[in-house]
Amino acid sequence: MAKKDKLETPALPVRKKPGFFRRLFNVKAWISYEQILSFARSIKEVFNTLTGKKVSKQKETFDEAVQRLKLSEKDITEKTEQFLLMARLYFFSSLALFFYALYLLFNLHILATIVSLVLTVFLAVSAWREHFWYMQMTKRQLGCTLNDWRQFAYITILKGKK
Repeated sequence: MAKKDKLETPALPVRKKPGFFRRLFNVKAWISYEQILSFARSIKEVFNTLTGKKVSKQKETFDEAVQRLKLSEKDITEKTEQFLLMARLYFFSSLALFFYALYLLFNLHILATIVSLVLTVFLAVSAWREHFWYMQMTKRQLGCTLNDWRQFAYITILKGKK
């Protein structure tokens, strides 16, 4: 009877020591697996922070913003023209830098090409930002979306209307 009781009690799980090869070839330790996971989580967090939708604390119309900032019609017109001028300047600068990057690529200056392309993207994004602000000033509407800008750009650039 004593033997039967001994057989019925569950055995405690015994943790096996890693084998010789597992200790010898510890790839996770070699590549610093935990550090890589930590960096990946940090990158994901930064990406989510940058791409997350930012909710404005105050919802206001264009007219309310004009009153709050005490802008005159002349100020609005000047700022609108400045936005368009800067958008054009950034756009043509990015275009020139893109062609320069192509020139560098054909002359096999790979590192300089990469730097030029990064600067080209930076200038193109700045051009888009300025044109987006120009669109909001022209439409006299705040909180526009990317689709609103696309429609505005199609009408103003391709059709030549304002």
